Amino acid sequence: YVVVVNNGSVIASNDMSVVGQLTVQDTLNTTKLVSNGSVPTVVFGQVTVNSTIQQFAVLRHRYVISNSSNTLQTISTADPKNMTVLNSTSVTAPLSLYVSGKYAFVSLNGGILNMYDINNPISPSLVQSLNTGINTRNMFGLYVQGEYLYTATGDSMFIIYQITSVGITQVGSLAINSAGTACKVQGTYAYVLSQTAMYVIDVANITSPVTRSTTLLSTTTTTNGYFIAIQSQTVYVVYTNNNAGSLVIYNVSNPTSISTLSTIAVQGNNTTGLVVRGNTAYISSNTGTTPSISIYDISTRASPASLGTYRLSADTLEASGRTLYAAVSTNLYSFDLSGSYIQQLETGILDTSSLQVKQNSMFRGD
Repeated sequence: YVVVVNNGSVIASNDMSVVGQLTVQDTLNTTKLVSNGSVPTVVFGQVTVNSTIQQFAVLRHRYVISNSSNTLQTISTADPKNMTVLNSTSVTAPLSLYVSGKYAFVSLNGGILNMYDINNPISPSLVQSLNTGINTRNMFGLYVQGEYLYTATGDSMFIIYQITSVGITQVGSLAINSAGTACKVQGTYAYVLSQTAMYVIDVANITSPVTRSTTLLSTTTTTNGYFIAIQSQTVYVVYTNNNAGSLVIYNVSNPTSISTLSTIAVQGNNTTGLVVRGNTAYISSNTGTTPSISIYDISTRASPASLGTYRLSADTLEASGRTLYAAVSTNLYSFDLSGSYIQQLETGILDTSSLQVKQNSMFRGD
């Protein structure tokens, strides 16, 4: 039972479930609120850049790298309906991109890693260009937690760099069994994806990381793992095998003994992106008979269920807040995922799989 009061308050005497969007300007009082968001149905906004988008990262703005034009581009998405290109910075042969705080990290072909100060998004400035001296050390997986940058490399290495205001310095490394493709870190564990396996690496001692477990993605040699996401004690991996895509969900509550919760086939031959938000997973593909963004209900990890598809041949996929972004050639599209907007929120306990702050944050206590 829901009562809507004239002053904008919403009071529910029992649990309340919302499919779509909930906007509360004043007060929300309910025993339990579930807001599932929505499946993309139409393009929300669109912007065109000067060359094919290879990868992009989301923060207050969208930062796009393009190998075909050798650029790092800044796009304003303050209004996802009306995105605009702010800047284009020359960068040679970019491979991968990660944005954290006031810095953008761009790996380049030939084992080079650039660090940019993006405090002024209209004019990013190069802080450091680190040349590892190893041509095969192409870094396809970049991730930042705290003051450290974690990378998975093409020469089968997991490397940790310390970030300072003047640049980055290598502080730890560990060999893995095949070329690294992606990396995520949660707490004191790094989850590193290679072409054939997922490695759980203990990074409590930054200078001496240790592998706690290795999980093969498939028993065949044609497997290529590309995308990884983590929420709490669950890891999601998308890989291709003989041009067929799969989503695998793992229980990682015990880092030394990983268990598979489920494996399902996904649409398209070439998977290009994975986004996990709450109980929903979005997976993009750009080849095959049905290239699309596929949406899955993952509330029951052991048996994910399809929520439908949106026909779009996306080259890469990211999300920020209630907006999903997909790149198709030279175009960046936005989709409104709906969900809940609460103007002010006071809470005693917040349990969240990820926390994204668009502007300012202040924490008191621990």
